[in-house]
Amino acid sequence: MTTELIEFASGVDPVADLATIGALVDLVHAGVAVAREGRYLFVNAHLAEMLGYRADELNGLDVAFGVVHPLDREEVRARAAARRPDLPDEAYDLRMVRKDGTTLHVRACGRRILYEQQPADLLTIVDTTQVGHAPRLSDWKARTLARTETLCASGSAEIDLLRGRWTLSEGMWRLLGIAGPHDLVS
Repeated sequence: MTTELIEFASGVDPVADLATIGALVDLVHAGVAVAREGRYLFVNAHLAEMLGYRADELNGLDVAFGVVHPLDREEVRARAAARRPDLPDEAYDLRMVRKDGTTLHVRACGRRILYEQQPADLLTIVDTTQVGHAPRLSDWKARTLARTETLCASGSAEIDLLRGRWTLSEGMWRLLGIAGPHDLVS
């Protein structure tokens, strides 16, 4: 890749080229947008769907204030200001806010390009909400297992219906306030 701003190939009608590229980008399974001076100029169908909007509702919207979570706005602004034409951004995680107010966890990166003969930012956004839930779900499962093991160790009973015998754990005897272990026969 050259160190200059990325442009459409010479000899191609830029208006026709933009229409073709827009139609293709709408088929991409990632959010793609073009922004200039902090406002969306183009948003593909996937990004609009991820955020619960129609694409035309996002065009013209302020990138940082429109859909970026308030706690992540300064980072988004700083990254956009530091963006250089010769290097793509390093991907980073942030939160966006859907039209219904729910939070969407995403991984984003940007690149300075020429769009309609003027500098703009090409943004790629991938939904990582489910990936973000995985560690929390894993932690919850580990805590639940630990609580279950503690509960079982602290007080459990085994009932043998064929023999009419109850076997209580030491923890259960302690919970009952009786020195154990003992088997109870009915």
